[in-house]
Amino acid sequence: MRALVVIPTFNERENISPLIDQIMELDIHVDVLVVDDSSPDGTADAVREKQEQYDDKQIQLLVRPKGKSGRGSACIAGLQYAKDHEYDAAIEMDADHSHHPKYIPDLLAKLSSADVSVASRRVPGSKVIGWKWHRHLLSFAAHWYVRIILRLPIKDVTSGFRCYGKRALLHIPELTIDGIGFSVIPQMSYQLHHLGMTFAEVPFVFTDRLHGSSNMGMNEITESFIAIFMIRSKPLYIHAKQLFKFCLTGVINGITDLGLLAIFVELLHMPIRIAVPLAGLIALTNAFFINKKWTFRCKDSRYFKQYLLFLAVYGSSFVFGAGLTIFLVEQLSVWYLLARIIIIPLAALWNYSLLHLIVFRGVRSEI
Repeated sequence: MRALVVIPTFNERENISPLIDQIMELDIHVDVLVVDDSSPDGTADAVREKQEQYDDKQIQLLVRPKGKSGRGSACIAGLQYAKDHEYDAAIEMDADHSHHPKYIPDLLAKLSSADVSVASRRVPGSKVIGWKWHRHLLSFAAHWYVRIILRLPIKDVTSGFRCYGKRALLHIPELTIDGIGFSVIPQMSYQLHHLGMTFAEVPFVFTDRLHGSSNMGMNEITESFIAIFMIRSKPLYIHAKQLFKFCLTGVINGITDLGLLAIFVELLHMPIRIAVPLAGLIALTNAFFINKKWTFRCKDSRYFKQYLLFLAVYGSSFVFGAGLTIFLVEQLSVWYLLARIIIIPLAALWNYSLLHLIVFRGVRSEI
């Protein structure tokens, strides 16, 4: 198995060299990619020294020119690198020695039963060393905040020491990540979980950093708090917007249907049995294009297949609606326009549900 260890860095010169040495001493062969945000302390130079000591093909360096851009975005760049270079697995870990390389073989072994393995601080056998009470409090609050909102199938939802298998790596380009910091970890877990990826946890001993100070500031904490909330609220917003557009489209097509029906009956003196299906068919075709292009913004190019599905969905409500309209008009003497006004809202609810779940289901990739 070709595995790549991704290490995001910013001002980690004192830590990166001994960490690379520890990784190279492992009994298994792994490559290392350091993603450095142009650290002013010379972290990249320390990595280059290790490239000379070992092998620059095994120790790789990616320097991002914009400066401190966040741990999360650095890991995304590293995972994308692993996918592009056809690695079978990629491990992300911190450079501050809080994540010991000795757990890398355990993480890789767990990929035999899962797509993503997580080094967990919250399973039996795990331990946290060196944290003061406020760090425990912050971690506890962040942990439960994320678990309550995202409902992920793992106990340590904020651990940044994890391993992605090949199936998970293939999905990296599909992920839509907001923010650059801590929130990237639970965002990735949430989206991978909803893409069908499976998770497993291994216990490990977390030790506070050896040198330097944490790079997480108040801005990153605030951004993370908002980003986690937006993960769940964004789908709700999208669905609400779609439903509004669908209702507006329904109003337009309802007016079209009623207007055509009135023209056919009042001006052209068509029998109700002909006027109702003809007006409905014209409105139906118009509804397909408006819903596809505007309501659901579906980019699927298989127009014919979607149109057939669309006809099947609308056809079921159309046949029922037309039949009930004719029954109300001919058997109960209900005014034909009033009969249609009664039927249209009921049919619209049925249609929206099936359009979202079946016909234009590709829109879920935007959520």
